Amino acid sequence: MEKDKKKQLIRAAVKRFEKHGIKKTTLDEIARDLRISKASIYHYFNSKEELYHSTLEWESMQFIDELNNINSTLELTAIGFINKYLEFKESLNQKYFLIYRVVLSILQEENFEKEDIFINNFLKSEEETLAKLLATFNVNKKDFPESFSSFLVKQSWGSLLANKLYNKSKPEENLKKKEMFIQLIESILI
Repeated sequence: MEKDKKKQLIRAAVKRFEKHGIKKTTLDEIARDLRISKASIYHYFNSKEELYHSTLEWESMQFIDELNNINSTLELTAIGFINKYLEFKESLNQKYFLIYRVVLSILQEENFEKEDIFINNFLKSEEETLAKLLATFNVNKKDFPESFSSFLVKQSWGSLLANKLYNKSKPEENLKKKEMFIQLIESILI
C-alpha cells in the first residue's frame, strides 16, 4: 500500500513538473491534485527536489522498460530494430518530457550536479540496454563494436534535437535525414 501511494505521488508530480517545471510547481499543488495534505508528501520525500529527482528516476525506468519491449512483439532485423529504436526516441519529448527537458538543460548549461549525475546514469543505462538488445541479433560481433551502442544513443539524442530544427524550417527534410542515418548504419553493418 505504501508503494502505491508513493507511486501515485510520483505520477501526480510528473504531471505538474511537465506542465509547470520544477521552479513553478509547489508541493501544495501536488497535494491538492491528490486531495492529500502537504505533510503526507513529506512522509515520502524530504523536499520538492527529492520528489523531482524521484520523478526523473521513475521516468527513466519507464523509458528503459519500453526500450526493452521494442523487439518483444515483432521479429525484426538489426536494422529494423534500430529503425524502431529511432522512432521510439522521436516520441521521447511527448512520452518522457522530464527526461527530455533535463537533456535539453545540457545545451542551456542550466543543469546542476544532481541532474548531471542523472543524465550520466540515464545515458549509461540506455547504452547498456541497447547493447544487450543489439547482442540478440545474429550479427557478427565485429559488426557491433563495443562503442556502437554509445554511438547510437548519442546520435539518436542529437537526431532528436535536430528534428526540432528540421520541423521548424523544412519538415520534409526530416524524413530524408532519418533515411540517411539508417543508410549510414546499414553501411556500418555491411
